[in-house]
Amino acid sequence: MGDHRPRRGQAPALQPLGPHHLGERGRLHQQPHAGRLGRHPAERRSRASAERGRPQAEAVVEVVNLRSARVAGLVLLAVAVAVAGYFGARALWGTDPEHVYGARDTAVEVSPGETFTIEVDANPTTGFKWIVDRPAPARRVVEALGEDYEGDGSDRVGAGGTLRLRFQAKDAGSTEIKLLHCMRCGTPSAEPEGDGAESLTFHVTVR
Repeated sequence: MGDHRPRRGQAPALQPLGPHHLGERGRLHQQPHAGRLGRHPAERRSRASAERGRPQAEAVVEVVNLRSARVAGLVLLAVAVAVAGYFGARALWGTDPEHVYGARDTAVEVSPGETFTIEVDANPTTGFKWIVDRPAPARRVVEALGEDYEGDGSDRVGAGGTLRLRFQAKDAGSTEIKLLHCMRCGTPSAEPEGDGAESLTFHVTVR
């Protein structure tokens, strides 16, 4: 066995300290550290919290996307309804929706080739009807395309509706369309008769 005592003038060799040399206080102050096989406990807790919060964040994003899709769908639906209404009116009446005139809008202004509609309240059950009175409108300016009647949709006996008369503008010029609401309209120039009799004159300008 050798002699491990330090020689004179030589410092004693330091021995590594193990956990049994640190005592209870030293062991309590030892901090765990991440090794090759694991992560620091604080890092693991942070990662676990992030993993738990991810589904909630994804759910919020999904709700926002769903609401955006619904709003976009409603906008597209509104546009589709507007377009369908526009072309539906053209197909049904042969006229643009803005080219519709009534008893309180008798000044008609259109361009050559355009069509327009005159609407008046009507009720055939009363015995009165609307006719285009003479003198007829100048055919070089406007041409009659036809007429149709639509009830108000109610089931009441004697319920009225709307009479629509369609015309097309021809060449530039002006003329008048005179409508007569009469009970006996068999004469070439019938006169209004009775309480429901009336006449309307539409001034048409094509330019």
